[in-house]
Amino acid sequence: MLDDGTNPEGGTGKPPRYMIPYIRVELRRGIGMKNYLTFLYASWLTITAVVFINASMPFLLTNFLKIPQDSQGTVTGNAILTHEVTIILTSSLWGMMSDKVGRRIIYVIGLVLVSLGIFMHSYITEVYILILVRILFALGSAASLGMLTALLADYPTNNGRGKSGGMMGLTAGLGALTALFLFLRIPLWLKLSDTTLAGRIMYWGVGCFLLLSSIVLWFGLNPVSKAKEYVSLVNILKDGVLAGKNPKVLLAYMAGFAARGDAIVLTSFLSLWINKYYVGLGHTKVEALAKAGAISGIAQTVSLVAAPLVGFMADRFNRTACQAVSAFVAAGSYFVLFNMSEPTGAVTYVMVCLVGLGEIAMIVSSQVLIATEAPKSVRGAVGGFFALLGSVSILVSSKVGGYLFDNWKETAPFGLVGLWNSLVFLFAVAHLLYTYFDGTFTWFAPHREYLEAKTHDPDNSSSDSDLVDDKYLIQGEAAPDDVLGENVSRITPSYNSHSDSLSVHGSD
Repeated sequence: MLDDGTNPEGGTGKPPRYMIPYIRVELRRGIGMKNYLTFLYASWLTITAVVFINASMPFLLTNFLKIPQDSQGTVTGNAILTHEVTIILTSSLWGMMSDKVGRRIIYVIGLVLVSLGIFMHSYITEVYILILVRILFALGSAASLGMLTALLADYPTNNGRGKSGGMMGLTAGLGALTALFLFLRIPLWLKLSDTTLAGRIMYWGVGCFLLLSSIVLWFGLNPVSKAKEYVSLVNILKDGVLAGKNPKVLLAYMAGFAARGDAIVLTSFLSLWINKYYVGLGHTKVEALAKAGAISGIAQTVSLVAAPLVGFMADRFNRTACQAVSAFVAAGSYFVLFNMSEPTGAVTYVMVCLVGLGEIAMIVSSQVLIATEAPKSVRGAVGGFFALLGSVSILVSSKVGGYLFDNWKETAPFGLVGLWNSLVFLFAVAHLLYTYFDGTFTWFAPHREYLEAKTHDPDNSSSDSDLVDDKYLIQGEAAPDDVLGENVSRITPSYNSHSDSLSVHGSD
């Protein structure tokens, strides 16, 4: 047990906590600098792998499977659907196993499966083989992403978890950029006439790198696990639906659904559209892959830079108003992309930046809202239902978006998620107007120093988090009844386990 008062080596004494210099992150007893740096390295590795496998899909469909351009959207949607269903079915199992055998062994097993899945991509020759390989990859990513969130709860103390979430968000963002600007450019740098061979070398290289990195995780992560209480699916559905009677919880549900759709469309269909366009212009498949990675990387860079600012705003101003602004930016930028005929020119780069901003704003705002409005007694179930809706969004957005991509227009998936965000915006504005005329509207969140003074825990003895289905860490202690009835949450960016994009965690 990685508890503040327990020595992981089995003793009953209390060794001093380790304080990470410069960033001033306090770790739980028994956790040292080596464990913490390995945790950050694991964050970078995991997100690099997830973003790489999605961003390389257009190259694989064109070079390995020879899928016609007008059918690639459907195949992409089916692959994403298979991936997400596998994650939904196995995430809780990996989490429960980690409580029995420890986070380290599950994380290493997950990374090995991820590396094998990437390596096997080089031998895909049929669509059914692609589906089988994506199942293998999804098994590994479910384990790895789940353990990444669990380690954020296990390693730092309550006082250090906020900064640790920020550090994890930073490394996760760097992982996304590594995949888009480094790994995806390997075929271009090789300059081989056989582009299929260049692609195989790319998959071989990334797979072998991740496999070797699993050794680093084995020797760097702390082997001791920390037990968590997992919420049953029945309770998640029952309590989650009942909590939706609160209009702010319902708004958070809607926003979480839209945010996950935003993420999957941005990471998959934006690259697919750009790749198809440049191949159609006569560019080589390798050049098209590099171009798609570069433009998608711009959106990820904006998300990385904007995440702390969005978190700052959402933590200090009216959360419903922040959600409305986020939905407005996301809906507007996606509708502009929907009406574009080609991904070229200055307008494309401006819109990609706004899409990246809107995506991270939706993710951050929805996480803040659900963290502050979820009733403490059923917070686990509410968080699980929030995660479940996000998974449903990925299934719907990927399948329907893929069909529309092939059978209507390449930008149709952007219009689909633009619709989701528009509904969130309208509901948020309606609630703001209701509170304004009801006399309960306020522009600002509760005063931070007052709330912290009222809920101060000098010994860090109280738990401030619920680990839900190994997908979302939703934190925050209940605030005093006389302060707007909201929960305390300090918001910092991190990486969402299944959306291939930055997310947030809160801590008191």
